[in-house]
Amino acid sequence: MHKCYQMTIRNHVQKIGLRNSVKEQGTRYGIDGIVFNNRDGSVTIYCNDDRIIDSLEIRRDDLDLDMVELPEEFILPKGFYIVDTDTKEDKEDRLAIGLKHLESINNNISNMDNKMTNIDKNTATIPQLVEGQNKIVEGQNNMLAVLERIEKKL
Repeated sequence: MHKCYQMTIRNHVQKIGLRNSVKEQGTRYGIDGIVFNNRDGSVTIYCNDDRIIDSLEIRRDDLDLDMVELPEEFILPKGFYIVDTDTKEDKEDRLAIGLKHLESINNNISNMDNKMTNIDKNTATIPQLVEGQNKIVEGQNNMLAVLERIEKKL
């Protein structure tokens, strides 16, 4: 039987993707457990392997971690799950943040589209410019020929 742990992580752990990261790592390593937000803003993990913390990619010096080993009788579901403890307001906040990101992406795409349109307009004149340059070169070659004839007559 695996040892089980209760881990509570505090200090700026909201809206950074911690629960999803914990779930992904737990699933990747075959760890059983659950992760959820607490009302005080901390995140709690119940799992059967303490490697979950070491595997997190968002490890920061300012995270405050409390870890307690649980009695052997503690039972966890098979797999790793996020338990939804978010209030309606929490979900609305996350949705608002997501919408801001989408608006920013949309603005960036619009700006890129405008730049591409300008590039298209500018590149449309390239054949005309090349044709003009060719005419100038042809004229210069004609002038050289005339100058060479004049030079021979001198």
